[in-house]
Amino acid sequence: MARKGFSPLRTLLNCPPQADELAEAYCLHRLPESDSVQFEIHFLTCPDCSEVIESTKEFLASIRLALAGGGSGTEAEPRA
Repeated sequence: MARKGFSPLRTLLNCPPQADELAEAYCLHRLPESDSVQFEIHFLTCPDCSEVIESTKEFLASIRLALAGGGSGTEAEPRA
């Protein structure tokens, strides 16, 4: 997932340095319980990290939809 530009708000709110990677692991339920709880407490009060969580959830949902064959209908036609 592409990282957004530097945000001074992330520094002020003590955001984890790898917030994007943590968000992905959190959304995929791959964080240990203690890390998951700590990250959850943080992103519930941090607008930047909340945005990262939402965009990660949207991205994962679109991937799941595409893998399930429920794309938007704009896929390329198969080659003959």
